[in-house]
Amino acid sequence: MTFKKFKKISLIILLLLLICNISYAQEKPKEGNRKEAEACLSAGITLQEEGKFRDAEAEFKKAIALDPSYVEGHLYLGNIHFLISQQEIVSAVDVLGKVLIMDPNNARAYHQLGLIYYSQGYFDGTLDFFYAASKLDPNNPQFHFDLGMAYGKTNKVDMAIMELNTAYELTPKEHRILGELGLMYISIGDYNKALQTYQKAVSLGPDIPKYHGYLGFCYMSNDKPEQAMLEYQKAIKLDPNAPNYYNDLGFIYEKQGKYKYALEQYLKASELAGNELSYLRNIAIIYEKLRDYPKSEETYLKILKLFPKSSIDYDSLGYLYYTQNRYEEAIVQMKKAIELNPDVAEYYIDLGGALSQVDKIDESMKFFQKAIELKPDAPLAYNLMAKCYWKLSRKKEGLQYFKKAAELTRDSSIYLIDYSEALFYSEKPKEAEELLLKVIGTENNNLPALCLLYNIYKSQERSEEAEKIKKYVKELGFDLDKVENGGEKINLLPKEK
Repeated sequence: MTFKKFKKISLIILLLLLICNISYAQEKPKEGNRKEAEACLSAGITLQEEGKFRDAEAEFKKAIALDPSYVEGHLYLGNIHFLISQQEIVSAVDVLGKVLIMDPNNARAYHQLGLIYYSQGYFDGTLDFFYAASKLDPNNPQFHFDLGMAYGKTNKVDMAIMELNTAYELTPKEHRILGELGLMYISIGDYNKALQTYQKAVSLGPDIPKYHGYLGFCYMSNDKPEQAMLEYQKAIKLDPNAPNYYNDLGFIYEKQGKYKYALEQYLKASELAGNELSYLRNIAIIYEKLRDYPKSEETYLKILKLFPKSSIDYDSLGYLYYTQNRYEEAIVQMKKAIELNPDVAEYYIDLGGALSQVDKIDESMKFFQKAIELKPDAPLAYNLMAKCYWKLSRKKEGLQYFKKAAELTRDSSIYLIDYSEALFYSEKPKEAEELLLKVIGTENNNLPALCLLYNIYKSQERSEEAEKIKKYVKELGFDLDKVENGGEKINLLPKEK
């Protein structure tokens, strides 16, 4: 049961209780009923202490019948129901134990014991019982299926896959097994096998929407967006009230840059799901990508009204303000994010960037330093700290931070280019050239790297090499004579994350 369903049911129960309370208030118990009810309750408690739960239950029910507004009677009745259920489980285990004494090779007894443990959440304890059942009756697909599910619950995914495959081999027309097997493959990131599994599941259960949804996810994970879209559309047709299919379809459109189509799907998902945080967040982000900043801001404010403890959304709203040059407003929101969650390095980076834009460089450097303390292996904070030193004309210190950012970088050439530029302006053109050639060696169309290398060659009067780069860049569609050299002016945060 989802939290939302639980909440809905709880509200219905509270409403019923309120109605009952009103009727109780209007219908006062007859004189003497409370005393008789208390006597029944006392008798029930004695029986409960003696372990006579059914007799105790009868006394508690009498107490409530005599005085329906007697709270203690209801409490004890609720408790005795729980005790009876636990007693029945113990009795079931005891009976099955006796079966195994009489017949140690009874596979069904082991399986039923496994089901009892599984229902109580004792997944490790259930493995031995399901395993014994599957060994005693190896041709029973249900035993292998349940063992596979128990392995999955204990994070033994390889074993789970093996047992579920065995169950499917024994009953090749049972799509439910394929549905669970596909999830196991997804959990370990084997999207190819998951794809093949859900293709089979869809062929056996073409009218089951979740199989089309999972198949769509697998297609998307295998970089096949068109097929993914078709599957999500089938899932929506079969279950038009499931918000997650609209949301996933919106994600595909977003990835393709079709933001208006993505927005339509996200809005529909949110309409069906109510105020689901992740769906609202997608809407805010897509409005920002559409450059509809007022709508994005409105959505973030709605999120924060509904979820006032969501630190990431304060930071995202702050970043939205930052992209619009509303730096003071950005600072307010980013500070709120840090107050709520002071252990996120990215919040300090964003706040430091916003502060730097209002010329509070010393203050921004404190936040960049805090980000480094929280996440010492993240290059961005070092890079931004370097730019602060550069602004303060403390180039030697800045150069060290540029170097550290470049050393930490794994998948971005930005930090290598920034370090190269810093080396060039620190009169170390040879080192700068070596780094730029390294970047161009892996990204031969990297315009910033080519532009900077061109400037280095020009400054050294290496005309022939400079002309080669100029000609190559022109083939890419750019004219280096018209490219403005930013020199030492470096923005402290990009306008897009």
